[in-house]
Amino acid sequence: MIENLSFDDRSEITGKSFDSHVLIMNFSDAHIITLNYVLETPIEISSIEWHPENPNVLIGGCISGQLIVWDLSCIESRITAGKKPESIKMPDEEEDKTQQTVVKLKHLSLSSIVLSHRNYVADLQFIPPGVKVDRKNPPAEGRFVHFLSVSEDGLVNIWDTRPVEKETIRNLPDYIWKPFIQINLFRQDGSGELGLSRILFHPK
Repeated sequence: MIENLSFDDRSEITGKSFDSHVLIMNFSDAHIITLNYVLETPIEISSIEWHPENPNVLIGGCISGQLIVWDLSCIESRITAGKKPESIKMPDEEEDKTQQTVVKLKHLSLSSIVLSHRNYVADLQFIPPGVKVDRKNPPAEGRFVHFLSVSEDGLVNIWDTRPVEKETIRNLPDYIWKPFIQINLFRQDGSGELGLSRILFHPK
């Protein structure tokens, strides 16, 4: 959800980012779609992924090349709990059962713009637990802690989610989140960087 601008206004700011929001909707009721969460972001989002283990953690890739993290369970990140909407009667006179509080959240962490991608984040994928990424500090067996981000800047970044968990952020407020590993991709003919727009893991 972004500001509704005219074509001329949008043309003037092409390539520039402005405040936007990520909306989490509830489709559990067949009659009405309700809004559960409004996630604030200072930069527009180009890709987004849920944490495969923690349903409260959402990771987004920004058009600036940065990575952003929200935690729906983090009380400190809540801007407002909003107000419960008034009761709405359905055409069949049944009371709407999806009345829920709309929660507005700010992000938990944002990666360093200098140490992130130089172009928009095209895709995010969590690395399967069986793949060894950090041999010095391996995660607990079966845990998803690392993910890949790709962009058209020729970089494949590997990120560790452990430093941006709530407890770590609370204890280290000045922590700078940056890629754990950076891999540069170049064309074989030497004509420049090789950008990626999608990444997939083999199912086996």
